[in-house]
Amino acid sequence: MKNIFRYLLFLLIPIGVYIFYSSFLWSWIVDDAGITFAYAKNLANGHGLVSWPGEVPVEGFSNFLWTLILSFFHWIGVFDPYLTPKILSSILVLISFFYILRISNKMMGSLFPGMLINLLLAVNSPFVIWTNSGLENALFICLLLALAWNSLKTLEQISHKKIGVLCFLSFLVAITRPEGMIYSIAFPFVLLFLKGKIKFVVLYVLGTGLLMSFFLLFRFWYFHDWVPNTYYIKFHHEGSMLEKLQYLSFGIGGRWVKILLVFHFFFLFSFFRKLKEKKPAYGYVCVLYILSIIQFFVLPSDWMGELRFATPFIVFVYLTLFIHLSILWNSQETKTRLTQIAAIVLWTGFIGYSFYHFHNRTLTFSKNPTVPFAEVKTEYADKFNDYAEKLDLKNATLLLPDVGATLYYSKIKIYDAAGLCDKNIRIKIPQGQQALQDYVVNELKPTFIHLHGRWAEMYALYDNEKFFKDYISLQTEEILPSQENLFYPITSGDYLRRDAIDAHNQSTYDSLFIMPIR
Repeated sequence: MKNIFRYLLFLLIPIGVYIFYSSFLWSWIVDDAGITFAYAKNLANGHGLVSWPGEVPVEGFSNFLWTLILSFFHWIGVFDPYLTPKILSSILVLISFFYILRISNKMMGSLFPGMLINLLLAVNSPFVIWTNSGLENALFICLLLALAWNSLKTLEQISHKKIGVLCFLSFLVAITRPEGMIYSIAFPFVLLFLKGKIKFVVLYVLGTGLLMSFFLLFRFWYFHDWVPNTYYIKFHHEGSMLEKLQYLSFGIGGRWVKILLVFHFFFLFSFFRKLKEKKPAYGYVCVLYILSIIQFFVLPSDWMGELRFATPFIVFVYLTLFIHLSILWNSQETKTRLTQIAAIVLWTGFIGYSFYHFHNRTLTFSKNPTVPFAEVKTEYADKFNDYAEKLDLKNATLLLPDVGATLYYSKIKIYDAAGLCDKNIRIKIPQGQQALQDYVVNELKPTFIHLHGRWAEMYALYDNEKFFKDYISLQTEEILPSQENLFYPITSGDYLRRDAIDAHNQSTYDSLFIMPIR
């Protein structure tokens, strides 16, 4: 009981700081999370893992386990698109902080370094932002830390039961994020090269491989694909490795942190020889840290900003930095009053700078967050629902690229212009504009179309002659009177099929979209 109280005491300040910074983001959920919400709702309602009831299953999400969990809350009727994912994520962050304290106690002999690590995470903008986004980041890092903690215990005393637990945890990490499979390498690597336990390595590989094989066979049977559909859309690289390294440095601070990262990585293996009985545990954490860097560089550049894919790196870089500080602090070769004072000054300055730097970043992000779920609901789902209702359009459909809140709230069928939830569009995108235009105009024939920005340029529908004949631009009161009744080649806009207008809704259409001459 006394031990639990100690852990709670060390958790109190970090979780309080985390909740404080989370409060700046309480009204925000990223629109991409709405895709997961829609799949979860459809599964709970008996339609299967589909973006829209009756559609062919397409894996338009890359967080399988998170989708199943949210589906359960839909099924029991308590899901709220803001409260549910945020409460779940906060609980998962609390559990993650608890695991960090346990790892700190095991590897550094004290809970205090773990509390400092948790404080840095609680203020870290990318960590706070993406664990509050409605996406799977909090679940991913919680499972990774559960895997790390159980791996450290297993390295101390190996048993068949513990290997089974590790196989299952590795499997859960891998189905939370596809790239999570990379972290299953760490345990057998350390077990083989630092402890030489070939028998248990084979058991672990067979157990994890069997679970993943069943899952991959299920994915192929259900979705007719070996990887999520999102893999084909998002897996492209932009920028150089040096640019990505500079970007990664913003995970724990500003540009100058590159120097700290290079210094840290340089000494990574030199510290290894200073650990004797703790060598396998230290080696395991270092391998996780290296794998988190590899994961970030393997994944594509992310347009959402604030290092969405760097959550594991941020956790493991703080953890290994403090482990190395602990090694230096306790080393007989360097343990002098001067070095201890220098270490205290350095880390106090780093923590103080982190609070200042990330406080400003979180505030800046909260004022202009990435594609808010609520904004997409208002701009697209509510607007086109209203259009369809007022025009009395039965079986209306809508093609647009922002499909999170639209899928979740729309009363009319949605086609995903980005191709995440639509395998046909995903296949057409690499074939170019003509293939996309032919598919939309001749096959899909949506009632409404909304395109903007790069999506309008990608489709270039305004260059297609048949599109001019079949669709009319929807003009609202924001359009200048001089543009009245003109169908000019704009790159962004809302469009309606001409055959959706007939005698019974012509007057409604005129009142909604045709401006009177003044």
